[in-house]
Amino acid sequence: MKVVGNSLFRCLAELLAVISPCVSVASDVRPMQFDKITLPYEANVVSAVCKDSLGMMWFATRRGLFSYDGYSVSRLVGGNYQAAVVMADGTLCMGGDFGLRWMDLRTEQYVTPYGDVPETGEVRSLLCHGDVLYVGTHSNGLFCLDLKRRIWQRYTLPDGKKDIIFSFAPVGSCIFIAHYGGLAFLDADGNMHDAGIADNVYAIWHDAARDHLWIGTEHQLLCRNMADGVTEIVASGSTFNQIVPSPSGQILLSSDFGLKILDSASGSIRTISHDASAPRNGLPSNTIHQIFCDGNTIWIATDRGVALTRQDDTFEVTGLPAISGSTDGNVFSKILIASNGDRWMGGDNGILHLGRGATKWFKVGNGLKKSIVRNIYEDRSHDVWIATDASIAHYNPLRDNFDYFTLSDADGRNANWAYDIYEDERGRMWIATYMGGLYVVDRKVLLSSGGTYVMADSPFADSDSIVNTIYKFLPDGNGILWAYTSKGLAAIDTRTDKVSLKQPMFLENMILADGVIWIDVQGELLKYDTRRDRLEKTGFEVENGMIHSFVQQADRVWMSTSQGLFYIAMADGSIHPHSRPDYCFTAGVYVPSDNTIFWGGEDFVCRQFMHDGASDNLPPKVFLSAVRVGGVPVDGRVCRFENDIALNGGEDISLDLATYVYDRANSELFWYRIGSGGEWHALADGSNRITLSHLSGGRYEIFLSADAEHSADSITGYVLTVPYPWYLRWWAWLAYAVVVATVVCYATNYYKRREKMLFEQRERERILALTQEKMDFFVNMSHELKTPLSLIVAPLGKLIAETTNAKLRDSLKSIQNNATRLNALIHSILDVKQLEAEGENQILTSRIDLCSLIAGCVGEFAPSAKERGIDLSFRPSDASLLMAVDVVKVQTVMRNILSNAMKFVSDGSGRIVVTVERTASEVLVSIHDNGPGVSDGDLPKLFNRYFVGQNSRDGSGIGLSVVKKYVELHGGNVVAQNDGGLRVTFSIPLDASANAIADEPASVIDDSAEKPLILIVDDNREILEFLTTALESSYRCTTAQSGEDALAAIARCTPDVIITDQMMPGIDGTELCHRIRHEHATELVPIIMLTAKDDSSTELKSIRSGADVFMPKPFDLRKLQLHIVQLLSRRKAIEQSTRIERMQAVGEEVQALSNDEELMARVISLINSNMQSEDFNVAKLCDLLCIDQKQLYRKLKHLTGETPVGFIRKQRMKRAAALLSQDRFSVSEVMYQVGFSSASYFIKSFVKEFGMTPKEFVAGKASPS
Repeated sequence: MKVVGNSLFRCLAELLAVISPCVSVASDVRPMQFDKITLPYEANVVSAVCKDSLGMMWFATRRGLFSYDGYSVSRLVGGNYQAAVVMADGTLCMGGDFGLRWMDLRTEQYVTPYGDVPETGEVRSLLCHGDVLYVGTHSNGLFCLDLKRRIWQRYTLPDGKKDIIFSFAPVGSCIFIAHYGGLAFLDADGNMHDAGIADNVYAIWHDAARDHLWIGTEHQLLCRNMADGVTEIVASGSTFNQIVPSPSGQILLSSDFGLKILDSASGSIRTISHDASAPRNGLPSNTIHQIFCDGNTIWIATDRGVALTRQDDTFEVTGLPAISGSTDGNVFSKILIASNGDRWMGGDNGILHLGRGATKWFKVGNGLKKSIVRNIYEDRSHDVWIATDASIAHYNPLRDNFDYFTLSDADGRNANWAYDIYEDERGRMWIATYMGGLYVVDRKVLLSSGGTYVMADSPFADSDSIVNTIYKFLPDGNGILWAYTSKGLAAIDTRTDKVSLKQPMFLENMILADGVIWIDVQGELLKYDTRRDRLEKTGFEVENGMIHSFVQQADRVWMSTSQGLFYIAMADGSIHPHSRPDYCFTAGVYVPSDNTIFWGGEDFVCRQFMHDGASDNLPPKVFLSAVRVGGVPVDGRVCRFENDIALNGGEDISLDLATYVYDRANSELFWYRIGSGGEWHALADGSNRITLSHLSGGRYEIFLSADAEHSADSITGYVLTVPYPWYLRWWAWLAYAVVVATVVCYATNYYKRREKMLFEQRERERILALTQEKMDFFVNMSHELKTPLSLIVAPLGKLIAETTNAKLRDSLKSIQNNATRLNALIHSILDVKQLEAEGENQILTSRIDLCSLIAGCVGEFAPSAKERGIDLSFRPSDASLLMAVDVVKVQTVMRNILSNAMKFVSDGSGRIVVTVERTASEVLVSIHDNGPGVSDGDLPKLFNRYFVGQNSRDGSGIGLSVVKKYVELHGGNVVAQNDGGLRVTFSIPLDASANAIADEPASVIDDSAEKPLILIVDDNREILEFLTTALESSYRCTTAQSGEDALAAIARCTPDVIITDQMMPGIDGTELCHRIRHEHATELVPIIMLTAKDDSSTELKSIRSGADVFMPKPFDLRKLQLHIVQLLSRRKAIEQSTRIERMQAVGEEVQALSNDEELMARVISLINSNMQSEDFNVAKLCDLLCIDQKQLYRKLKHLTGETPVGFIRKQRMKRAAALLSQDRFSVSEVMYQVGFSSASYFIKSFVKEFGMTPKEFVAGKASPS
């Protein structure tokens, strides 16, 4: 560069004195580093940069207007912009191809604040000075807007030129205008003048302090003294498009070759251009459109985005290659500023010595045995020592190298891994080692040892475990050496050599300042007061990080951490954040001579300049730069200007934060808190976005801060109003209220109805319970009546048979008929109870002659009909009709229908006709009377329970409902119709297997034989006396009044027949039958059950327990006697058959039985003994045999080919077939006698065994195979 004239140097010197009185010498010029802000590729050409009042940066580009908050670039509008300027009223004025436009920055919408805008054409430059806006166009001259009066004025360039106006510069009351054809100025009177520059002028800048005008032309950089009008050439050979003073007092020039920096002190110009090999050290592009200075920050608009550089006055970073001239690296762990000013920097790759005139790097192979340097120490004689992984070494300045020493003790340990060195007041060297012990050596003795020294006696034998490994020494100046050991914090008295462990802990680093040791324990900072021997927590902790180094500076202790720089104010122990540099400092030392901290890190060193006061480090305010809901910005709201922000949703809310401070050479750490009492949360390093998910509707206070201490001045508050989701809006609540009201009404109505139903149900249950109690009373009374009634009916039958007096016989028959009627009345009382009984839903069929059964029922009403003069007749179609029916239920049906007919026919003229007719599929039984009949309305309800018609005569409404139920149980149907009276017809389906059964002649007991023994059991003495008197002529009789007495009598002598009452105290008749049947000696003794409870349930229980005959009270003595004869004859036949089998078996058992034969005999015997028990199974058989089930299974399978279950079933089936073949028992009776309770299962087993049903077996008289 050629400088023209000595006066120029004087000019520059004066400029230096005015602009930068504190500019450092050239050797201290700090290199510029740039951060590139990249825009979309098509918008990379940035024409102008400006900043609004809040701090947001605005980039005017050829493809639109963009904003930048320090973290992200956002596009607002499109268009080709050439210039932009922020107005005092908060609007942004933009000029481009379209002319002029204004945008309200609070709404980010186009506005027209100054009325109509003239047709300016393409706008190339803008300047707002005073109350006037100056607009430079492409070819339409100059336009001026008076902002107060809102008046536009147009000016033409000298000589009417229509040149491009590039820039403006206010000089006094004039405005200088740089245009393509030269330089002009507009005076205060509005007159345009030529300034006399015969070149294309692109840039001008007025140095108001010296009244010099700097002019950049297409070929030269000029400087004009406005006082005398002399213009001198400063530089040439390039086009100068921009002239801007830098924050450091230099002049920044844009040229064809990039950025030129004019040093005012030396007059030299250096150039910074695009550097692809080092992007941070160069510009994105050499084409610069604008240079914008904002405090210490310089913005450079280029063809490839915006370059940002900071004139940082706090940190000066120098790379290691610039110091050493080598590309090797080093992570510094210790830095020493020696008393002579030399700087020693040691790390994991040797030690650098920065002397007064030279820099030397000691490495392995170049003065060092090992590369790792643990510590650097200057002793009291100002000699430098180092502790390395190859013991300690002493620097020899004469030879410029290190002399190593080998240390060992009497135990064979050595100091090869040395960590720290210290010299006490007595000139002794203290050497800390790793697992080698603590060495104390006289300095002079060590230096004269020739490099090898053996410590014969260690003064720390009693504390060897503590001092075996020491990492660091901290002398307090009072003879105490604080040591960071593997056991914790220890204190060593250098005067007495006494060692004491103060705080057992694992610590990583520490520093001693004013009697306080600040300790790093895995990122947590502790405070130990050595004077009070007290350890405290400070509350400071580096989350997920560590404290790298401590440095004491005056009344502060600085900490370099993973989260930036902090300092401790030793006056009160408070901890303050300072900054977050882009570098990590691993070692440092304070340099009082220039009031700086000299830091070292990975491949760099840094000078931190201390400043008086703390205003430069005050944390900035935090603003919301953008708010998005679901990734979409909130429309119509510029949140940085508002504190109350209404959102349009609560899902995936993201808040972008910014401080709008760009001159801080460190990254920012943001904190936020929701609610005034919430907890502060820190964002991740380098992050400025808060993400809130699933916020429910409401107002939320959010507080923001960039200060770790959250001081009141650093906190910014916002209110976010989140709309309620649709299901929480007012109309939704109204709908909910309607739904809830509806549900409440429905529930109330439901519970009312439910309570009403429950009340009605409880009332019904109460009434039913009362009714049940009444019925139980009547039933019990009926049972009590049946016993004396039996004592009337039974003797009557005997008297009628024995008397020869016809008149007396008729009287007795009349008595008998009325007793029978009384019995029928008692039965009608029990009808309701029978309907509820368990057995009333079942039928127990017997094969009988239906005509005879019905004739007997008709005969019961014959005496009464005769007395009343009623014609009662029975007309069967067949003389005999064998069918399987339930005898008791058919009798009940006939008696109910005939009883109703007898009520409604008239005496003397009444007529009742009973007919039985057989069809192809069923038998029809019809009872027709000539009574008044039933009204047509009552006919459909005639068989309903408790229905009483209009013509009812003392009826309960139960009888005909019983008729309907019993007929339907037989599979039939019953109907009633008016046919000259009432005709009731019921049908019973024919049984296909019904065949005529020949009458079996009764067996007569041989009078010459010994009389059979009959045991009579009843708790009623009169019954006992009556039966004894009636039967003693033909049988031997013995009596018992209870079940217990009966069992005792049976034990004394086994009777031939047992007659027992069912209802007895203690052991009743059912239990007595059960016990008799389970005794081998009495299992075949016939049993006749007498009972006043003649319901089917009692009858079924009696049959299950083993009773052969069931007779309800009152009983017919003749029927009882016939049953006795029949049972004795049947037993005689069975005994005879058994004797024949035994005789055959005796013949077969002549030979001795084998073990298997004995087992089979026992099995068959036990099965036969328990045949009637339905609970008898394989498990009980095994228990009786005392044999395992598996063993029994194998034996029976081997001997019979059957499983135990199959064998038991087969024995039961054989017994059933034998009983059925005698024609003495019904199928039901046989079923119970062989231990079956389910008829379907009995029939299925019988068919499986013999291939036919029991009925078919009886009909065919087949013999089991």
